[in-house]
Amino acid sequence: MNPTQSLPQPSLSQQIVVIDDHEMILDGVVNLLKTKYPDAAVRVAQTRQAGQELIDSLTPSLVVMDLAIPERTGSKPLAESGVGLIEALLRQYPTLNIAVLSANTNPLVRLKPQIDNHEGGFTVSDKGWVAESILQKVNMALARLYPSRLRSTRG
Repeated sequence: MNPTQSLPQPSLSQQIVVIDDHEMILDGVVNLLKTKYPDAAVRVAQTRQAGQELIDSLTPSLVVMDLAIPERTGSKPLAESGVGLIEALLRQYPTLNIAVLSANTNPLVRLKPQIDNHEGGFTVSDKGWVAESILQKVNMALARLYPSRLRSTRG
């Protein structure tokens, strides 16, 4: 059985925050999410600082983010900024669902213990994946799954 077949869908009251500094990627991800979850409010940020402020003000159901983002407007995009934001989110929001969508996810390795202990969903997708694969990972995050939990539920 496909583990994502009966996953919850965001409702009208749910907020999704998307953080990416590339306009085309941001637009594509937002359109993909709005098509799949028409009742969810999708908000965007292009820097770590703006993303943190948006998350703090909304407390969304889901954050979809790139790792290589600028710290603030005018800064160079660095994986360190995204990893730092994820580290802060894992600490501040233990049940927040997070879907990482990035070309290079290797920097997440250093957060493995925090990710493993995170109560919310946590998934990782490569930006090069097809839309359906990305949406499957988003659904898994919303269902509060991540790979080790998924393995433990398969029996």
